[in-house]
Amino acid sequence: MNEPKYLLCAGVGAIKVVEGSTITNCVRCDKRVWIAPSGLQIMAEHKVEPLCFTCAKEMTPDEVNIHPPSKAQMKEIIKELKRDE
Repeated sequence: MNEPKYLLCAGVGAIKVVEGSTITNCVRCDKRVWIAPSGLQIMAEHKVEPLCFTCAKEMTPDEVNIHPPSKAQMKEIIKELKRDE
């Protein structure tokens, strides 16, 4: 199986973001996307590139080789969801 090539990222303005997130650009369309702190770590460790939801939807399953969410990413998401309760 091929190594993941992309980290799936939400576009700026599309969602509430995780605290500490930064902005970068989608590798395919140059749209501005959010990268959470754990996403930056994944990008550095696994040499994956940011990919927006729109580009991911336009690609074939063979092209879209996305890195699975890490435990750190899931913790960030859950923390943000609990803040809204």
